[in-house]
Amino acid sequence: SQRRLANAQRIAQLGNWDWDIVAGELNWSEEIFHIFGLDAREFSATYEAFLERVHPDDRDFLRSEVEAALRGQRLYSIDHRIIRPGGEPRIGHEQGEVGFDQSGRPMRMTGTVQDITERKAMEEQLQQAQKMEAVGQLTGGIAHDFNNLLGVIVGNLDLLAVKLDGRPEERKLLQRAIEAAQRGASLTHRLLAFSRRQTLQPRFLDVNALVVEISELLKHSLGEAIEVRTLPGENLWPCFVDPAQLDSAILNLAIHARDPLPH
Repeated sequence: SQRRLANAQRIAQLGNWDWDIVAGELNWSEEIFHIFGLDAREFSATYEAFLERVHPDDRDFLRSEVEAALRGQRLYSIDHRIIRPGGEPRIGHEQGEVGFDQSGRPMRMTGTVQDITERKAMEEQLQQAQKMEAVGQLTGGIAHDFNNLLGVIVGNLDLLAVKLDGRPEERKLLQRAIEAAQRGASLTHRLLAFSRRQTLQPRFLDVNALVVEISELLKHSLGEAIEVRTLPGENLWPCFVDPAQLDSAILNLAIHARDPLPH
């Protein structure tokens, strides 16, 4: 039965502990030593020794939760970071209950600890995916409305261009406004593609020309602290690709390269 229990705990990465509060003795099952990366023969499993293996930033919180449980104020159920000897970060989930004598004095506390590092990582990935989905929906809605506004602007600029025929100085200013509006329309196309509201439209294109075109967007996206230099490749073949998707990939690469280097 003990072998079966130990095997089940190993599979679940779940260990059990028993703390004799009066005697000051803390007993761990074999799996807890494995979770903490410790050798049972070399580690004195006392409450203070256990606290030394808890991340310094989590110790005060853990102590307060234990004290609240010993006072009978609430159940003991917390997550905390574990310091393993090799420095590998792990996250443990602990649950426990306190046994009291007839006068209400805490005598014994028993519980479990489970390694939930992988589960936490998956939860964070799911939360990030949900955030990105929400951002995509918001981006798509804004880009769609903005695209409609740009349609009105470009249409009126085209009508104005007809009326300014024969006035080159005014036409030059108007042409700049039209080009700016067209760049805005190109940006909304990228945003719609990012939010998956725009169908993919792959075509043969010059990647060098696309990189030069997106460099201005990169400068605005990365901030003034980042210098952007464009180095076109030589003898590149045309690529059959959706321009908006390639824009998005390049932008993501640049942003991820910037994030570790804020200065």
